[in-house]
Amino acid sequence: EVPVAAVDNSPLNARYSAEYGQAAGGVNMTALVTSSTAMVDISESRASTSVTTREMTTYVDRGKGMQAAFSAVAGVTQINGSQSRFQPGLISVTGQRPTSNYFTVNDLSANTGAAFDETSASGSVGAVPNLTAAGGTNSLQALDATGEVAIRTIPTAKDGRVAGATINFVSKSGTNEFHGSLFETFGNEAFDANDFFANSRGFSRSAARLNQFGGTLAGFLRKDKAWFFGNYEGLRLRQRAFSLTEVPSLASRQNAAENVRPLFEAFPVPNGRPTAGGFAEFAAAFTNPAAHDVFGLQIDAQPLDELRVGGKYNFFDSKASLRGSDNDFSLNTLRNLETRSSSLSLSASYVFSPSVVGDARVSFSRNRAGQNFSLDDFGGANVPSSTAAGAAAGVSPFGFLKYDLAGKNSALAISRPTETIIDQFQAKGSVDWIINNHTFSAGADFRRLSFDIGTQPVERSVLFSGVNLSGTTLRISELTRAQTRQGASLGNFSLYAQDEWRVSSKLNLTAGLRWDADFAPRLAAAENLNFQNASTRMRDNLKNFAPRVAFAFDPTGGGNIALRGSFGLYY
Repeated sequence: EVPVAAVDNSPLNARYSAEYGQAAGGVNMTALVTSSTAMVDISESRASTSVTTREMTTYVDRGKGMQAAFSAVAGVTQINGSQSRFQPGLISVTGQRPTSNYFTVNDLSANTGAAFDETSASGSVGAVPNLTAAGGTNSLQALDATGEVAIRTIPTAKDGRVAGATINFVSKSGTNEFHGSLFETFGNEAFDANDFFANSRGFSRSAARLNQFGGTLAGFLRKDKAWFFGNYEGLRLRQRAFSLTEVPSLASRQNAAENVRPLFEAFPVPNGRPTAGGFAEFAAAFTNPAAHDVFGLQIDAQPLDELRVGGKYNFFDSKASLRGSDNDFSLNTLRNLETRSSSLSLSASYVFSPSVVGDARVSFSRNRAGQNFSLDDFGGANVPSSTAAGAAAGVSPFGFLKYDLAGKNSALAISRPTETIIDQFQAKGSVDWIINNHTFSAGADFRRLSFDIGTQPVERSVLFSGVNLSGTTLRISELTRAQTRQGASLGNFSLYAQDEWRVSSKLNLTAGLRWDADFAPRLAAAENLNFQNASTRMRDNLKNFAPRVAFAFDPTGGGNIALRGSFGLYY
């Protein structure tokens, strides 16, 4: 163990770099340094990949954030767009559900998002990350404010309760010198080839514009004692797309009964060949707009040589509109999404001795996620003005109204805005100490989620069996709610202890035990619920004991191959 000056892109392997953040320039820290030319690291049983600031420029997808970097780890599978609507966890790791991943910023939970369904944002609350409206990780932390992203795919007892991956975004800190940066990323359809499918249909290039801009400013508040790092990032995006859909044919519109003809006319006018069931093709090239603004401020201080404290505030606001909404609706149906979040976190780490380090963190965040559906005249659609205006003004009796002709992208939808509010409080602490070849860890974590889900007062969904000229429906579903806001809260508390043993230069063993206590959800309106022969309250689950063991083995000792394995229970 030697004191090491923390500098950017240091080749030294500091054991606590990911756990405790990036040290400010000019401040010494204690690190465990191993001299080795091995290409494969077996010093940890978990599979971990760290993407540094320099490497991020290779992986980053402007407008989407760091999703592409996750694929750098073995066993990680990206989730495509149609799946992510229902399982918005971005990735699947070693075959686990996409909701089995844990996203963190400086080791504090960023799983404060929710999946959107047609009428609310209420799915997988607390199990998915809080993304921008366009689905980017920029909301968790802006690219220029990120020092590294650590992706761990064999979770130990210390890593948390999930069976998938733990993805930790580590913030940059200020230094003893003032410095800043400005950037602008520009894109235009003039630099791109036309979409293959749009080109095959004779469509010209649709608009594709990218303006991503921002900057950073960092320095010291008091030299060698306190530092700051501020950042801003903005995005204005028009992302092009092409889609082939089915709409009522011209013959169907002419021959339809008077009461159903306005419905058929509300779809775009066909521009392709007729298909089965009274449909005809409608193809179009178009753009989906998106925008976000992200602001962050990190302040670090070292009042004592042994004590380091810090605080971080992050705010983002984002909007996006999806035409056709993931191949479900007609192309004149717009799904308008909006997300906004603010978070504040505090941290403190204390070096008790050269081999013992303690860490404590606390955070609070609030996330707002809203959506509504609207109709326009795209493709020559003739939407009745009373329908569009009534829904927009909130005077329509239906908060959500959907007509589905059971074809390809042949549903219309219109709705009032709804909003879900998710609050999270988290407090955690840990102690790590090194004794010979053993690294012992113990800690606790408490997390509480409160959410207020906005729903529609009346929902109606009308399903037809194709283009029915008489207007006969296959099914009409209607749901009425007495309360349009549903509140609830839940919490969990965890304890863990772990030993990481470096048996030899070829073998590393890790063994640990977690206890995860899940407290039953508390429903704000539970007094209004009545069930026969059942309680309105679930029981607390206090029996979740989760042993974990893992190993990393280098059979040759040359550092060219590593075998890793693990066993554990996860709740």
